[in-house]
Amino acid sequence: LPEGIYITRVYQSSDAAAKGLTEGDIITAINGVSVTTMEGLNRVKNQFSAGDSVTLTIYRGGVSYDVEIVLMDRANA
Repeated sequence: LPEGIYITRVYQSSDAAAKGLTEGDIITAINGVSVTTMEGLNRVKNQFSAGDSVTLTIYRGGVSYDVEIVLMDRANA
């Protein structure tokens, strides 16, 4: 498995869920920046606001692919 952030929960009302992300997927990059820790992920994500789009690189079942998602405010999850 690649280094990255293991997804343990996806809010059903989120754009991530709508785009097919599921528990067990691994985020390996956000906007092309490799991430291996939540700190690294948050450092990139915090440059954006709810409503902004970011591209996640996801690893699932031996395949990596990019998916663009719209960030949401956690309070609306």
